[in-house]
Amino acid sequence: MLHTIVLDHYYLRLRNGCYAVVVGNYHEYHMILSYIKYCPSRTPSVWRDRSGFLERVVSKYDASEVRKTSLKQAYIPFYDSNIPYVASSDVVEIYNPVKRAGEIIMRVNDELEATALGMIGTLLEAVKPLTIGVTGSLLPSIHNPKVSDIDLILYGWDSSPSAIEFVSENKDLFPGFTGGRLEAWAEANASATGLTRREVMKFYRTYRRGVYSGREYSIMYSSGLPSSLLNKPYYKTLGVSTIQTEFEGGVHALDYPARGLVSGWRLLEGVQPPMDICEVLSFEALYIPLFYEGGRAIVKGLLQCSVAEGCCRILVGGYEYKGFAKWAE
Repeated sequence: MLHTIVLDHYYLRLRNGCYAVVVGNYHEYHMILSYIKYCPSRTPSVWRDRSGFLERVVSKYDASEVRKTSLKQAYIPFYDSNIPYVASSDVVEIYNPVKRAGEIIMRVNDELEATALGMIGTLLEAVKPLTIGVTGSLLPSIHNPKVSDIDLILYGWDSSPSAIEFVSENKDLFPGFTGGRLEAWAEANASATGLTRREVMKFYRTYRRGVYSGREYSIMYSSGLPSSLLNKPYYKTLGVSTIQTEFEGGVHALDYPARGLVSGWRLLEGVQPPMDICEVLSFEALYIPLFYEGGRAIVKGLLQCSVAEGCCRILVGGYEYKGFAKWAE
């Protein structure tokens, strides 16, 4: 049974030996929205825990792949969709990213942890106050010191803009991908989203992905504010719409799923919204820079409306329809 609050990018170890990644900050005491990422393997692999080797069972992070490994799904009115979850009764251990960062600060055990400590220390020195967590394979200590990446998550919107500014401005400390690595990143995201490589390249930011002391890193952001999933307003899907919109920008984009607040929009094709469109909600993290920085964009996705909220939204990156978001030319 769940005995503590869980937030986005916490990890869970399950009774079957698999590890799940928590998705977002909206959950219930009996169910945690999450996806299975690692499971026990009979053959040697990059990852291992105290029981043996593990395999990564999610090859790419989209709704279709995530559902293939989910143990349970439940209809969630807030998303008007069946969403993968883990029953709290199946959880045997919860891994807290902030606690894990504290452990690394107190003691490092290998070269990856030493590099992670340097990155954590650099951010903590530059941005105050800052609540920082370690996620990814480092969180449950199933990483491979030679090849694993550093994955961080910053909790709290108050300090996130300062951290984003610091990382963006200090390219000597946080250089971006270049050459073949940048091309591979663009190709993978183009394949996942259906955008062109040129369109994908506009989303690359070192405050999301880059290199620190020779090691690749990712940084996610979260409000750190838990909320009841079932108390969220109900939405109803009306169909597919394409809009031209202007995003306000701001910290709401940094949570997951990412929210882009809309200041104005025009229907290009598809279902006519019966109410004003207030936001775009995305399960595709690539679009975070667009939502955070703001600007004119083209968005295609599921039109979902809520009588309780008195407005509609466009959902991108969902299971029923992927859609896209991109900067307008």
